[in-house]
Amino acid sequence: MVDHWLLQLERVIEPLSLIHAAPTSGVLVGLQRPLDMAVVIRSKDAGINRLTFDILFTSGENYEAALRSNVFDRESIAKLLDMPVEHVVGTFFVDTCNAIKISIDRPNISASMDERDVFGAQQQAAIEALTIPIYAEALARASAF
Repeated sequence: MVDHWLLQLERVIEPLSLIHAAPTSGVLVGLQRPLDMAVVIRSKDAGINRLTFDILFTSGENYEAALRSNVFDRESIAKLLDMPVEHVVGTFFVDTCNAIKISIDRPNISASMDERDVFGAQQQAAIEALTIPIYAEALARASAF
């Protein structure tokens, strides 16, 4: 099942859409960790000077709740990863596979002397540790699908 989602994500290149912060509405009904909402959270190399993060959610409800939480906009990701907002290339959503994709400039060029993770495969810890606020309106929207 995970392999199917990953293949779908890799094939869906054009429908990437930017995530923008939006006013939250509705009642805060709880907090969730991405580890409890997603089947895949990974980071990987995206060339010598970029890293990308993929988050594939277990359901449309979890995806909508995360997407509407204002946690994944460019400014929030820059703050989370302790980097200037200009180094966040983009935060994107992919509705067809309930995924969020984040691309950032690499802090160190891949394979340089000071690079400690040449494949970029160990950088997702900050995203895994997030707390995502869940709003009633996002859940209601997801259940309408």
